[in-house]
Amino acid sequence: MSEQKDVQKNVSQQAVADNLNIDRRTYAAWEAGAQDIKSGFIPQLADFFGVEITELFYVQRID
Repeated sequence: MSEQKDVQKNVSQQAVADNLNIDRRTYAAWEAGAQDIKSGFIPQLADFFGVEITELFYVQRID
């Protein structure tokens, strides 16, 4: 079984948005699922969080 990483860091939405050079509201909308992430930002997000791209989209079901 492969090890699972916690993708979330203890950082603010503003810190992530600043790193991506986008508005905080844009990142907040991505995080909430209210707006789709533009594909060009996906590698940057993975790099910021130190994970593989596929890990950004991994959802663990909690019963």
